[in-house]
Amino acid sequence: MKTKLLLSVAALAIALPAAFAQDSKPAPQKKPAELGASAAGVAPAQGAEQAVIAAEKPSYPLATCPVSGEKLGAGAVDRVFGGHLVRLCCKDCAAEVEKDPAASRQKVVAAVIQAQKASYPLTTCAVTAEALGANAVDHVLGTRLVRLKDKDAVATFEKKPAEFMAKVDKALIEAQLPKYAVAACPVTGEALDKNAVNYLYGTKLVRLCCKGCIKKFEAAPEKFLAELAKTK
Repeated sequence: MKTKLLLSVAALAIALPAAFAQDSKPAPQKKPAELGASAAGVAPAQGAEQAVIAAEKPSYPLATCPVSGEKLGAGAVDRVFGGHLVRLCCKDCAAEVEKDPAASRQKVVAAVIQAQKASYPLTTCAVTAEALGANAVDHVLGTRLVRLKDKDAVATFEKKPAEFMAKVDKALIEAQLPKYAVAACPVTGEALDKNAVNYLYGTKLVRLCCKGCIKKFEAAPEKFLAELAKTK
């Protein structure tokens, strides 16, 4: 049975991987300017921040505020500093991050590596296709881990990040697909058939009955992930 692989548009915004849906041909990478004012009249800066949040939140690794150390609850604040998402327990913590955004970013990067390294699906470099050895580099793009052969491979990766991340996404789907036990779409409840879509929410595989369900899933991911958890 041929499986459709879709690449999420959100992950292509300034080449930040977030919720991915794979397709046989990756969509063209969007530039920051293309993330600007929408038909709804969203200001370019605001639209760009929303794109960063949408791309990085699905695989954001911290459950606590990097400033206060408090658990992130329903009132958590999503802010963008230096082009990256930082989740805070309250608005007051934003001022502290602004003083040293690199410190908070480093906490996020370290947490991404810790959370994703054990289940990383490739044993070869996404750029060179060579085996990952002792000198392999754990590189973080947005809130996604990609393991590369060496520093030269990192430089090549940065030129076409969406293209190389698509290889990681494909491998994640292939690794999770054999163990995927849910037989129905979490959005519509319809049975999954040969037209089912393999979609990545962060690094987690979610199978949907059709492409049309992707936007519906992204509008309320917590709700549908909870439904998936009930069926396992």
